[in-house]
Amino acid sequence: LREPVPLPSIPGGTNYAFNGARAKGLSPYLTPDLTEQVASYLLRSGGTANPDDVFVIWAGANDIFFGASSGEADFIPNAIAGIKWSIEALYSAGARKFVVLDLPPLGQTPFFNTNPALSTQLDGATSAFNSAIASLTRSLRAELPQARIADVKISKLFQLITRAPRLFGLRNVRQSATIFDPVTGIGYTPTPGANPNCYLFWDSVHPTAQGHKIIAAYVLIDYKLHCARH
Repeated sequence: LREPVPLPSIPGGTNYAFNGARAKGLSPYLTPDLTEQVASYLLRSGGTANPDDVFVIWAGANDIFFGASSGEADFIPNAIAGIKWSIEALYSAGARKFVVLDLPPLGQTPFFNTNPALSTQLDGATSAFNSAIASLTRSLRAELPQARIADVKISKLFQLITRAPRLFGLRNVRQSATIFDPVTGIGYTPTPGANPNCYLFWDSVHPTAQGHKIIAAYVLIDYKLHCARH
């Protein structure tokens, strides 16, 4: 079944996401972080979460982007704490099915993969974050006994894609399908001659629609194998 397009939450819709949001803490755009988004959802829902719904948690990239660039010392522990609080809050409200995604190597995105120093720094931070998120999901399974938690390794998926892009119908996994703004990294103008359906990245860091389809299929398979059947 095709789900309706979610509308922004502020005027009354169901999309609580905000551009540039961190898992915990303010971004340079001053947008609500993951914990505030979850709190807003629960406030709107009357403090209840449907146990039959699947809650997908994918956060932390902006914590690394903004935290590393500003020299923060604790951006990874803070991000993990924000994700932990969000899952616990949803569980307390009735949620029982969770999918938690780790991060692809952020240093390999078009914004950074041509700068060896920054690429190495961000890949190292991503690896540390992924180790922490794996530890978190293990501890939450013990803490929340009725929860079904699938921890999906997007990091491994991106390794597969970059090693054999044609198996996924892709041709370009390093460059952007658009010419992106050098400050914000957001792409607006298509790269001349580029077919976005053959690119992994739409702009400086975001996947194309085709890239998201690949991610969605991978997540669904992982969820069915490790969570839905239990």
